[in-house]
Amino acid sequence: MRKRILFVDDDVDWHFLVNGSLRDAGYDVLIANDAGEALRHVDENKLDLIVLDVDLGGGEEGIELANFLQTGNPPVPMIVYSAEPVQDPRLRNGSGARFHLQKGNMEELLKTVQTMLGPNDGGSDR
Repeated sequence: MRKRILFVDDDVDWHFLVNGSLRDAGYDVLIANDAGEALRHVDENKLDLIVLDVDLGGGEEGIELANFLQTGNPPVPMIVYSAEPVQDPRLRNGSGARFHLQKGNMEELLKTVQTMLGPNDGGSDR
């Protein structure tokens, strides 16, 4: 089965870039523009990974979302992918994210996703 990734960012240009890159690599990608939409996806879908921009245009919204998502049982693995400083002290204990990446290098993002999830089997949709 294909691995499912939730990408959370309020910038539609990044939606296009990240969605295209991850889909081309064989992953299913869900998009959320804000924390509320992200939480609906988390509630309604089995996710393998969350890629999260912490600057969602709502002040602390992305940081609060990152911290909240790690209280799940079990928490979904997360990559913080942001133009903001990648080691922002407001992210409690690193937000539980294994990786903090500076936005811009799609190859680095894809390599990190593959490191976290392993090779995608390219199987049928869930």
